[in-house]
Amino acid sequence: MKFVLFFLITGLIVRHLMQQRKQNALQQQRLQQEKAAKQAAFVKETDALNPHLRRKEPPTD
Repeated sequence: MKFVLFFLITGLIVRHLMQQRKQNALQQQRLQQEKAAKQAAFVKETDALNPHLRRKEPPTD
């Protein structure tokens, strides 16, 4: 009976840790997407405000 209880509790703990890990991965992905969106918006706004500073495309030979 003790072994059954031990494995049941261990299984629940592992399941909980895996769910936390999945949630953390999703949160990190969401944060990276938000950061990329903010950076893109900043670059777009900066280019609009300062057209003379706009990055030049590299010349193609």
